Amino acid sequence: MNEDMARKIMDIVNPKQSIFGAPVIPYPEPVNGNTLLTRMFKTIKRHISCDDEVVIIATLWSTFTWVIDNADCAPIAIITAPDRQCGKTQTLSIFGELCPRPLQASNISSASLYHVIENCNPTLLIDEADTFLSRNNHLIGILNSGHTRKGASVIRTNNKGETKIFSTWGAKAISGIGNMPETIMDRGIILPLRRKLPEESISPLRESEKDFKTLRSALARWSADNGSRISEMPRIDLPKLNSRQNDNWRPLLAIAELAGGEWLQYAKAAAIKYADYSISSCTHNSLDLLSDIYAIFEVTKAERIYTKDLIPALCAYKPKAWGNFKNSAPITDYQLAQNLSHFHIRSRSTRINGDNLKGYYRKHFQDAFLRYISM
Repeated sequence: MNEDMARKIMDIVNPKQSIFGAPVIPYPEPVNGNTLLTRMFKTIKRHISCDDEVVIIATLWSTFTWVIDNADCAPIAIITAPDRQCGKTQTLSIFGELCPRPLQASNISSASLYHVIENCNPTLLIDEADTFLSRNNHLIGILNSGHTRKGASVIRTNNKGETKIFSTWGAKAISGIGNMPETIMDRGIILPLRRKLPEESISPLRESEKDFKTLRSALARWSADNGSRISEMPRIDLPKLNSRQNDNWRPLLAIAELAGGEWLQYAKAAAIKYADYSISSCTHNSLDLLSDIYAIFEVTKAERIYTKDLIPALCAYKPKAWGNFKNSAPITDYQLAQNLSHFHIRSRSTRINGDNLKGYYRKHFQDAFLRYISM
């Protein structure tokens, strides 16, 4: 490796190492992109329970953080789940192992946000966002401002009348239960998680320490060799995505195309699958409802049930909960559907004894039963 290349790599890795631990040592030889992303995929998959498409997104977004200065749009990685214990913090920790200059926080003020970006240029990993973000419009505005390079700044004046421009450009991942504020969701790429099944085994991160170290080294080298090509790649717009979504996905699709193999195909499939994904936070009502529907299916031994029969069964099973759900009235079809939507369960046309009405199939509950209730 010549001296200019070594300097270029070290500039990308981190110009300010003090708060980020030991510097990353770039891999000494050129790195094959397809091999790198495939190894990242396999490593990430050992540590979280989710669809393969989510692992693909995590792989591509982690790589993006190394080449962000060659992009014009910085999509926020939005890690979300309907309830606790779904691996949100674990996923942020994985980003912390793979991304350059990771800085993890469970809360942050608006002033701290733009100061830390200006001074440290971190990959910012914000946890527990559902507990504070929706109440802080100033913080939301600053996060939004960093979405595009041209608009990534805020202007502040101190008590001496001195004005300064602070950069808000940088990689950011946000984790929380349910949806983030709408403007954040619009600027993000969604990574939906779920509670693992009882038989699923999730490995602790410490078991992959050596793999993470090797991957960071390989990412440093690959980004130095290929980062400048990101802005030169032809724009790929997917017809099923709107303009903002295509902007968000552009750098990740460019990375996938540069990596080669089947990564562009994988990336397109993930983009389409989660483009309009929305997940609300579970309430106690939702979890109790799921548990009570399980009990009704167990008692009746039915494989499907009409909505018009399920609601009276719920009201008879727990009159105070479902017979007096809101304003002293029983739970409605709409309220039932809203609560079950947290688990992506919806009513369907259901044929029983020759009648065809809206209802629910037990098989569509099975995954949620296994993940969210004790059976």
